[in-house]
Amino acid sequence: MYPGTGGIGGLTYATLALCGETGELANKLKKHLRAGTEPDSDVLSDELGDVLWYVGAVAHELGKDLESVAQENIDKLAKRKAQRLICDTEARPVE
Repeated sequence: MYPGTGGIGGLTYATLALCGETGELANKLKKHLRAGTEPDSDVLSDELGDVLWYVGAVAHELGKDLESVAQENIDKLAKRKAQRLICDTEARPVE
């Protein structure tokens, strides 16, 4: 899949690749913001697919699947909500 799969090398590679792909996504969006143009959703979706690939790779290197990572996050947020550390609000689009 990629060099160094397994151990700290695999985790490091997958994490750095995730950061790189996330940066590519952000950079493509930034260029549209700077130019005042509408972003191409197909181009951004392509970059987002790369981000998701490496999210999965990091999870794999940690010995987890994405479903368990998502459930752990849901459980963490539910606990914070019960402790009133976060509020229950919906994400709203920026106007």
